[in-house]
Amino acid sequence: KALEEDFGYLVRKIPVTAQASLVIKTLSGQNFEGLGGYIQMQGLVQQLIGLQLESVVASYESAEPQVHSDDLAKIQQAKRLLERYVDEAPTIDELAKEVGLS
Repeated sequence: KALEEDFGYLVRKIPVTAQASLVIKTLSGQNFEGLGGYIQMQGLVQQLIGLQLESVVASYESAEPQVHSDDLAKIQQAKRLLERYVDEAPTIDELAKEVGLS
């Protein structure tokens, strides 16, 4: 649970696709013997890794970026400061120092 809170952007449930399920069934249902079997098993494992990687990439490409609540509060504070001092707006560096993002 702590890992998900600290590194939620890294921990994501990856759905097992129909293709991945088929590869898993093939891996679990065959007896790989000898060099040929070993090479075949390695190929299937690499295929499975590739399929799962495609799922991960697709899930991140479709996901909206997430902003940590502390950072969001600081961004909102910066917005309020800019609105309050619109005529004499602080520089980006001053604003970052004011809200604690520098």
